Amino acid sequence: MPKSDVNDVRLVRELARSSPGVFREVTVREKAELANRMAYDYYCKLTTLIASLKNRQVAFLKEFGRELPELTAILRALETEKKKATKCFDVYRQAAKGLGIRGVGPRLLGGILLIARPARFHSMSAYLAYCGLKEVSIRSGKYSRSIRTLYHQLSTSVIMQGGRRILSALRSNQGRLEVEIPGRSSQQA
Repeated sequence: MPKSDVNDVRLVRELARSSPGVFREVTVREKAELANRMAYDYYCKLTTLIASLKNRQVAFLKEFGRELPELTAILRALETEKKKATKCFDVYRQAAKGLGIRGVGPRLLGGILLIARPARFHSMSAYLAYCGLKEVSIRSGKYSRSIRTLYHQLSTSVIMQGGRRILSALRSNQGRLEVEIPGRSSQQA
């Protein structure tokens, strides 16, 4: 059978009829969900770009003793654009403030809720495996590396923003951080 689009379609149809387990169902996301994801990606790119350009501006100032006026104008324009982009994150900003955890801002919380989408999992165990936070998923290699990266950023940010209290707890427990959960005795943990 020669290679052609028609023959490829015929082979895929036969394979789908004979062994449907080979294929998995793909759901199309809603427009609002896609728009939120695109806004999140745009916001993250702007944040990274602004930080990089500010670092270059500081390096230029240290090296030559003056700022680049062109770079200053670009930074102002990017900051204005970032303020416009943050309107999409008002919900996540309020939720992050409601959590009251230092180091958890709209970027991390939005990333977890938009990219990982924990509501789609039937159990916490399945979600943790998807995030690469269970040993079984790490051994098999079947987990989302981007979500694992987000959780790594989250833990690093919380530790860095938590200050001396968290660092002293880490040092006193030889690198293990034991957190007390209100309403839960230490024997249950």
